Amino acid sequence: MKMVRLLRSEKSRLPAALLSFMITAACMAQGEPELQAYRDKYQGYAVLHDLQEKDVTITMGKNGLPVTSIRNYASVLVLTNHAAAFAESKEYFNPQVKMESLKAYSRVPEGKSFRDIEVKHFVKSSEINDGLFYDDVYAYQFTFPAVSAGTRLITESVVLFDDPYYPVIYRFGGGMPSEISRLRVRVSEAVQLRYRLFGLDTSMVRHTVSKAGKNLVHTWEASLPEAYTGDEVSPASQYFVPHIIVHIVSYEHRGQRKTVMDKPGDLYDWYYGNIRQLDSLKSPEIDRFVDTLIMDCHDEAAKVRSIFSWVQQQIRYVAIEDGTNAYIPREASLVFKRRYGDCKDKSSLLRYMLRAAGLKAGLAWVGTRELPYSYADFPSMAVDNHMVCVWWSEKGEPVVLDATTRNHIPGEVPASIQGKECLVEKGPSDHALITLPVEEAEKNQVVDTFRLYFRDDKLLADVITNLTGENRISLLSLLQATEKHEYDKLIPGMIKFASNKFIARNVEYKDRNHNGQALTLTYSLEMPDYDTRQQDAVYVNLHLVRLFQKDMIKPGRRIPYQADHCYSYKQVCILEIPDGWKVGALPSASAKSFPGFGFEISYTQSANKVVMTSGITMNRLIVEGQELEDLRSFLVELNKASLNTVVLNK
Repeated sequence: MKMVRLLRSEKSRLPAALLSFMITAACMAQGEPELQAYRDKYQGYAVLHDLQEKDVTITMGKNGLPVTSIRNYASVLVLTNHAAAFAESKEYFNPQVKMESLKAYSRVPEGKSFRDIEVKHFVKSSEINDGLFYDDVYAYQFTFPAVSAGTRLITESVVLFDDPYYPVIYRFGGGMPSEISRLRVRVSEAVQLRYRLFGLDTSMVRHTVSKAGKNLVHTWEASLPEAYTGDEVSPASQYFVPHIIVHIVSYEHRGQRKTVMDKPGDLYDWYYGNIRQLDSLKSPEIDRFVDTLIMDCHDEAAKVRSIFSWVQQQIRYVAIEDGTNAYIPREASLVFKRRYGDCKDKSSLLRYMLRAAGLKAGLAWVGTRELPYSYADFPSMAVDNHMVCVWWSEKGEPVVLDATTRNHIPGEVPASIQGKECLVEKGPSDHALITLPVEEAEKNQVVDTFRLYFRDDKLLADVITNLTGENRISLLSLLQATEKHEYDKLIPGMIKFASNKFIARNVEYKDRNHNGQALTLTYSLEMPDYDTRQQDAVYVNLHLVRLFQKDMIKPGRRIPYQADHCYSYKQVCILEIPDGWKVGALPSASAKSFPGFGFEISYTQSANKVVMTSGITMNRLIVEGQELEDLRSFLVELNKASLNTVVLNK
């Protein structure tokens, strides 16, 4: 998932008052020596942001509410003649703000001067992002003309909004180096701000405050000489790219101080205002349907399972673009009639149906693991991007129900929101702030059992796989979305086999009726050219599945490593020794253990069989800091051990 967020843009710009002088001076001075100096400084890069700035002005409007105006400016300097790919660009906006202007042009050097060539054609498109709460972003796509070395690709825009709850988010870096990156916020003394820096290293961001009449001027400026790009299996860029979130805490109007966003309860009050009307909307049709759905249920848990499963299976997930309702769930009767909706809509229907069954339930806001923010640390609309429903059990315990999934059961928290804070509705002025559990490795197990044998001079295998937790759910979702005659093609594509030549046959699966027990997958495996043969010896590597074969942690890595979920993987390979052959050599046992992850491998021989048992545990969702070096050591040792082979001799 990618975060779709209010006022999102990968670029930022300079205030209009300074544009003419600064740009003209920079471009008049631009010549081959200056261009070469940039090339020397940013070796290996084709482009850089030589200047990007967001200029924010917050004033008190005539209606007594703060009004925010944002001027954006971004200049990308092209360092090479082979940069045509950077001609294609997009600017992102949210329908809930008013876009005053958008302009893009190429500033092309001509001798000691320059010429601006404007973009004439913009294509507007929706940028709906599956699974997200704020899914109504739109984009303008366009192509810069005359892209060559020394050209600056410049975009400018102005947006306005008058809702004090909307935060301003600014990224100081991104996919290219940044010579100057600046956020300037001019704010009336009547308005109190709160801000916080996020990212791996924010020490390069310099903050100054000055006065301009009755306004305070906050300036954050940074120079980032390296691009911030993801590494192998890295989390979302919000975890490592330096950025800042600014929002309004309170403002003064007519001598009275009005609170906007000071604590999580303030955010909840605003959110509750968006759902308050749902309580007055009744649906006799749904009420009657719920009665039939729970007719044979004898306790609350059974009622929840029946209702939750129905919403999961019968209400199709559709991300809906609707700027006016980006934060407001649709009424249950409409979702029930349509049989589709986004995460807010499915949660709204689920909440209504649970309450119709006499159960205590509420809506809840949560950020997926793409967002590293916390309500407790920094309450803001930037913290969440998803909605779920919570059932309060007979014991008074909150049970999260995410109806956008198809195969989770009550009590199972999807991996995408594990470990995150959840802001739960309890009433008009009452809420709960809970932290969702992280399922430990033993809850998410995969056990592969391979029986290897030679037949007609070919190496074959019969396979039984048992999966629980998130592993079961992920595989079941894939199987449900695939025609049965395509199963044989599905298996090699989703399992990290040691060879891409492996061929799966006769794939079957059994799942025990959504009760959380193991899913069992069976299939046969053909492994052409996998074993190595000499005149009187055969070499067989029993590590048929290699989870980390392509993963690499570079020395000195700073970008965190992210696992989809905590898990335990066990591989048992039983090699039947052909008649007339014997074991020439068995690899030694090996192991490596760290607090959050480890592996253990052993080999044994019994009669005419060699058994390799391999166990791998990953008990971290995020690996960062010093643990990255431990993870690198773990992967090096595991991949080294995975190269060992069993030798058979005549």
